[in-house]
Amino acid sequence: MKLVASSAIIWLCLFGETRAQEVLPLLTKTEVFSFQVIEQEGRLAIAWGGGGNFPGLKNTFLRIEKIDLEEADLVFYYQANPSKDLTWPDFFIELVTSDGQAFLPPSERWVDLPPGPEGQKRRALTDATEDVLLLGQAYQIKVVSRLFGNFDCTQRPAFSFNKQWPYWAAAVLGAGAVVGGALLDRQKNSDYDTYRQLWREGRPASEALVYFDDSSQKAKQARLFYAIGASVLALDAALYFSKRRSIRRNQKLYDQYCAPQPTEGLSSTDPIRLRISGTPPLYGAASGLKLIVSF
Repeated sequence: MKLVASSAIIWLCLFGETRAQEVLPLLTKTEVFSFQVIEQEGRLAIAWGGGGNFPGLKNTFLRIEKIDLEEADLVFYYQANPSKDLTWPDFFIELVTSDGQAFLPPSERWVDLPPGPEGQKRRALTDATEDVLLLGQAYQIKVVSRLFGNFDCTQRPAFSFNKQWPYWAAAVLGAGAVVGGALLDRQKNSDYDTYRQLWREGRPASEALVYFDDSSQKAKQARLFYAIGASVLALDAALYFSKRRSIRRNQKLYDQYCAPQPTEGLSSTDPIRLRISGTPPLYGAASGLKLIVSF
């Protein structure tokens, strides 16, 4: 029973660890596009610098395929999905007039719309032509896309001794149980040999059977110790290598996403603040994680 209790304590040390995950911006990409608000077929439209359609924002984690005026709203068509690496993208914009005045749309002006005809996600800056985009005026739109992740970027993960020692302690415990089983096995054999020797010498049965009973009991104990030791070693090895693979994976994520990023794009000197609540603004689900960028 003491051995089983010790095993439980070690396993709690190994696998009872919990860690709060921070939600952090990992990568930031900024692109700037020029356009003019024009009248086309009786409605307001966008004429992009250089002519043609919106050139598209296509980085590694977010694709804005189209920006258009629909009634009074500035509508963004984009592709963005959470990845298996526990990351998800988001974006916000800054509009700059030809005379250098900047407009940072507040969060209450944004509305998520039903998917587009090709399944794209859609987000609208509502009533943009009422007070921001005026007919005949030239603008720049600065699109800042960010990749957020719920893993820690403060320090590169490492499989340090502080993380390894519970696994080594469990390995010592498992090996100790196997050694204990071997010692009991040897004592069992010794008691059984004594039992046979007493029978050969014609000693009383009561005297011989004591050694037989001891031998049988130690055989059961040896099998139990072997089973416990083998189970502890097997489980410990499996979880050790699983933990090592997990840390190597997190190291790759750190190297990919947590490198220092240049500060880009916003004319405001106020820091960006993140408020975390129920649902990611990109997805509009009923539950989950929501990141709201405010200024």
